[in-house]
Amino acid sequence: MVGNEVAERMQTKAVNESWSPAALLDLERYPILDLSGDATRALTRHCREQLDRTGACELPGFLKPEAVAMLVREGDSLAARAYHSVVTGTPYLAAPDASLPEDHPRKFFEPTSVGVVAYDQFPQDSAMRQLFEWNPLMEFIAAALKKDLLYRYADPMGALNLAVMGDGERLHWHFDQTDFVTSIRAAAFGGGRRFRIRPADSQRHR
Repeated sequence: MVGNEVAERMQTKAVNESWSPAALLDLERYPILDLSGDATRALTRHCREQLDRTGACELPGFLKPEAVAMLVREGDSLAARAYHSVVTGTPYLAAPDASLPEDHPRKFFEPTSVGVVAYDQFPQDSAMRQLFEWNPLMEFIAAALKKDLLYRYADPMGALNLAVMGDGERLHWHFDQTDFVTSIRAAAFGGGRRFRIRPADSQRHR
């Protein structure tokens, strides 16, 4: 099946009861469905090795190219629903400790300017939403994290979000306050922007 045919099938998913988010994934390269199978076990080991080494796991090509193109179109259609805000904070996302020296990282402030489409703004037939709510993906992530069981985040607005960044907007360097984050980069960065991750042991000033 050529890419255009796959994309057309994805776009008609709302009227196709047999459609599954599995259609979005390159399951030959990333066989996530059979957690007891040798191929999936090898993949989860690969994920854990990356996590242990760098604190992050990247899976290039996890989504098929036509799926990425569809998610980009979906993101563009949802972008107008984004709530834009400008805030200033520290890398630790907490109030600074007044007893620390002025040059301490916990007292270094930077601005963040970004738009966010909240979970409750995603239509029920959204491919992004259906992928987030798809149990096999959550079960694979649990296996990669060496967790027996994960529960989907219940926040009606924050569980799933789409970051929308325009010219001049930026997300400042910070340490996430959650145990882990799963992200999909659907569009390439432009204008010199980069997405960077530091190893977990880089938090020397905690």
